Amino acid sequence: MGVFTPGGGISSGGGGSGSQIVKQNPSITKEVLTIADNEYTITLPASRVSYLIRSRENAVLKVADTTGNIAAGDYFTVPYGNSIFADNIDSASSITLFISSNKANTTLEIWCWT
Repeated sequence: MGVFTPGGGISSGGGGSGSQIVKQNPSITKEVLTIADNEYTITLPASRVSYLIRSRENAVLKVADTTGNIAAGDYFTVPYGNSIFADNIDSASSITLFISSNKANTTLEIWCWT
């Protein structure tokens, strides 16, 4: 469970060793997927340590790590009410995800922490 702090960070308990990860500098953006069942490219910034993506609407998302995989049926499904979350990312490069929604005009909320 994470704890949001007014100073702009979030902390969560680490592994069994009692370590703690502190995330700073949250950025919140939104992307609108205007056409249903169309693949959109979402690029998350370099040097982020965590991200969370969710839909504001009652929509089911399909997510892939390679362009064209959604059309090929090679994706994972994010049911309405669920989020895409990754933590403890050790990468200096950006991450690109390919996302589609079963509904037009789906707004994605995207949180990234560095």
